[in-house]
Amino acid sequence: MRQFRQTGSFAAIALREPTAADAEMFQQLSNDLRCILDLEGNFVYLSPSWGTALHMAIGDLALQPLLHWVHPDDRETTMRELVHAAATKQVATFEHRLVVGEFRPRWLRWTVQCEPNAGYLLGVAVDVTDTRAEIDLYRKAVETSPTAIILTDEQGRIVLVNRQFEELFGYDRAEMTGQSVDTLLPLTVRARHLRLRGQFGTDAGQRRMAPGHDVFGVRKDGTPVQVEVTLCPMNTATGVHVLCSVVDITDRKRHDAQLQAHVAELQRHRQEVTLLSEMASLLQHAMSASEAYDVVLAYASNLFPNMGVKLYAQRGDSGILEPVPASAAGDCVDVTDCWALRRGQVHRSHPGHPPVCRHVQTDKSETHLCIPMALHGRAQALMVLSAQTDHEPPLQMPVIEALAASVGDHLGKALHSLDLRERLRQLSMRDPLTDLYNRRYLEEAAQREVARANRQTGSMAVLMIDVDHFKQFNDEHGHVAADVALQQLAALLQRNTRKDDVVCRFGGEEFVVILSCAELTQAAQYAERLRAACQAEGRVTLSIGVALFPCHGRNWNELLGCADSALYQAKAAGRNQVCVAPLPS
Repeated sequence: MRQFRQTGSFAAIALREPTAADAEMFQQLSNDLRCILDLEGNFVYLSPSWGTALHMAIGDLALQPLLHWVHPDDRETTMRELVHAAATKQVATFEHRLVVGEFRPRWLRWTVQCEPNAGYLLGVAVDVTDTRAEIDLYRKAVETSPTAIILTDEQGRIVLVNRQFEELFGYDRAEMTGQSVDTLLPLTVRARHLRLRGQFGTDAGQRRMAPGHDVFGVRKDGTPVQVEVTLCPMNTATGVHVLCSVVDITDRKRHDAQLQAHVAELQRHRQEVTLLSEMASLLQHAMSASEAYDVVLAYASNLFPNMGVKLYAQRGDSGILEPVPASAAGDCVDVTDCWALRRGQVHRSHPGHPPVCRHVQTDKSETHLCIPMALHGRAQALMVLSAQTDHEPPLQMPVIEALAASVGDHLGKALHSLDLRERLRQLSMRDPLTDLYNRRYLEEAAQREVARANRQTGSMAVLMIDVDHFKQFNDEHGHVAADVALQQLAALLQRNTRKDDVVCRFGGEEFVVILSCAELTQAAQYAERLRAACQAEGRVTLSIGVALFPCHGRNWNELLGCADSALYQAKAAGRNQVCVAPLPS
């Protein structure tokens, strides 16, 4: 008997040769399903573990051959393997399902060998039902995954793929198994991917592929697809494998782009509203058409980026619109040359889409947008936008047209308001009968002229004019003739005064003329010419008093008083004459 001794804390253990009883006990303890089959497939021997595993008496199992208990779908494979083992005397391995009673089928993995001299088969089966269930569960999880799954080995060869992969890339799994994963990448990034894959191998960890960069795959038909890839390394018995989860993000990217475009559109619209509001506020406070034009030009560059902006304004009643400002380069625009001015609405001009306004250049690479602004049915201003057709402007043309129309509407309203204000101002300053300035305007103009004469240390003259015997003329000829006489006198005064002079109807038949930068002698001679011209017309005569600043007064009231006194002296002296106020002693 052999002895085995162990030092330390363990006592010596004596071993003996195993007996038949020991062998039987080993069979009882083993979980393996051992059996002996004859060459017909009948059970000759079954180990006790069969009854435990299948919940059935061994004697009942042995009543039927092995194939009786095999699932119908697996019988042909099982028979073929048993015949092959008996014929070749080689070990056969296979799996099949065993169906016993009402229990669910059990998956057994067999190892079968033929005993060459005895003429029977020795078989050992292992119950792998739970293992296969787990495998099936994982397989179903992979197959039903909403994302495409790719498993690669350390060399980047594809080991397996799922159904979503086939649908995404258009490849059959059989043709991709064993192929390099680089096949799914664009040619331009394959070299870089090979380098990155090597780095991943030395520093493996779950991560996104190329974070912060757009990743594209290539389908079987060559079309690109934008994807998001998550890499997960796995240590297996055959080395490190990489599980790649691939998500098609083409739609998401498109939706993101649409959302970003929508946000940009909202921001642009908000900016437009803000700019239009600011522009409208400034236009409301513009004091002249020139200021209004400057405001529009200043805001047009922000409202219409990357577009040329030109503004034209009407000067007088000629029907010709000139560039604004006057120093701006460009030809004038005739009202008849612009379709927008003719129709009174926005018009787009492009050589390929007639009619084209005659005032725009016929460059085929440009599109022109004409925005008219009319006042009381008459063309007042024109804004022309231009853009290169081969460089799409930031805004689509319909949006530009609507925005330009809004700008034109704001400018049109501003011009209309300025026109109304100017009309009211004229009405408040003008005498309705003679269209001369009235007494109210005279007070403002006189203070301004006195202040200017003081600044420039110069002189200015004041003429006080009265129509002789006007009440008698009115009684003899009637009010209409009297009004005509006053209108003719007003025209005479306007014809014989300079641009800087001020001519006013002071009241009734009295008029006042302010001669800027005039000496006393010049003023007296001018007054005499007026008197003679009026007498020559033969209807009425004039009496005129003359005073000079600063000789006769240092302020307007003193100066006007001196001129009025001189007028009374002329009347007292017999009328139809000029009298100069005496110089103070």
